[in-house]
Amino acid sequence: MTFPPGYEELVNKILRWYDSLQYPTWAFSNKHNTRAAKKVLQEKTYLPGARDTWKGLSAVEKAAWKSAAAFDYRSNYALFCGDYSYRKKNGLSLPGTPDNLHQIYGLEMCDPDGLNEVIVQREDIVLAGPVSLSFNFKKDEISEPLAQSWGFDWTLYYFEDGENKIEYLNWEAPAGNLAWQNQSFTLGHAGQLYFHSVLTFYLEFYQANVFLDNLLISDATGEIYREAWKLNAKKQWIYTPQYRKTGWLFSPDYDTDFIKVLYLG
Repeated sequence: MTFPPGYEELVNKILRWYDSLQYPTWAFSNKHNTRAAKKVLQEKTYLPGARDTWKGLSAVEKAAWKSAAAFDYRSNYALFCGDYSYRKKNGLSLPGTPDNLHQIYGLEMCDPDGLNEVIVQREDIVLAGPVSLSFNFKKDEISEPLAQSWGFDWTLYYFEDGENKIEYLNWEAPAGNLAWQNQSFTLGHAGQLYFHSVLTFYLEFYQANVFLDNLLISDATGEIYREAWKLNAKKQWIYTPQYRKTGWLFSPDYDTDFIKVLYLG
């Protein structure tokens, strides 16, 4: 099909959403009440194949899928079915291999020509110190950075003695290609109330692709935000669980090629 240039990105966005489903059809939500229609759906779905393949996995392999699904509370079978469906629809090898460092979907930050400022920023409010941050990432470097690699700035704001004060942390990944790994940080002091947290991941004028997933922010009272960037029913493309959050800011806009949610398998 051919679309006017102004519609191409919208159509691609729709296709990406349907690409996450287990039925490879745009008409899955229409009612199919007849036996013939139900038979057609049964022939289209990938679940029987996923079920049969799952039965052939060993106990060790199923345990590995359970470990990989633990971050966003999915069952091992649910994660396997999603992975199987995506691979089946896109002609990839089957079955997939579970990975504890990312789920099926993650966030990619990329600067294709090294001439852009790519920003992913998250803000939260009312945090009890100390505040913890952890995430998994992988970095593919296209060319060496001119000034700085990929990293983040993190600022906690609080009141003390009638003044506005901050706690600040900056971290940068080493240059070069980096395989999937975990990073964990703690900022702030016990007993301190922070009224605002601003976390900013940056990829500035650096020709590289960075894959980010399994982000967790917690404070002294418990979990604040957990993000696996999985596609979710009744959501568009950003998974927003019901935690104390104010939201994300993506710059450039997510409709560009610089920031996107993608399959990481």
